[in-house]
Amino acid sequence: SHIFKELSYIYCGNYKGDYIAFQRLNNGKLAYNLKDNQTNGLMADYRFDKTGNAINIDNTTYDPRLRPWYQIALKAGKARWTNIYPFIGSKGTNQPGMSFVYPYYNKAGTLLGVLGSDFTLNRISDFLRSMKIGKTGKTFIVERSGLLVGGSFPYASFDENIKRLKAHDVKDPLIQATVKYLVNQYKDFSKI
Repeated sequence: SHIFKELSYIYCGNYKGDYIAFQRLNNGKLAYNLKDNQTNGLMADYRFDKTGNAINIDNTTYDPRLRPWYQIALKAGKARWTNIYPFIGSKGTNQPGMSFVYPYYNKAGTLLGVLGSDFTLNRISDFLRSMKIGKTGKTFIVERSGLLVGGSFPYASFDENIKRLKAHDVKDPLIQATVKYLVNQYKDFSKI
């Protein structure tokens, strides 16, 4: 649990719709999901109790083959980063994030499934807050659209409705000054 703290999920979905995922919840605890022929076509959501035993807390309908991460890997046919999209399905991680996905094939070239790892925007911000940039430096990541990915500021880069904030919404004088400079210099984030 001390390795790759920035990762939110690591998972695999296969061509039959089976799925297994290990996840780090918003509260930092570990959990896992499983969907196979023994879960009756539902995704079982497990949490660990204080003694380390897995407890099934929920069963939901979930088909990994229909999710953006699977579709992007299938279409690309190779390793790929996804755009930022809302993560759904498992309690405790309902927020936007991005995935790194990798399709895998048998020797005949038939798709067997997709491997992936996810980074929620909160985990990206946690990482940015942990960076030491001089004595007073701050950092943020913004897409060319002007939408925030994350930053060293002490709040999420999206609101309670999982709507992403724009860089100019950050209530921090240093970041506001940086955004103003970039907009004055380039007119638009897409031109950087």
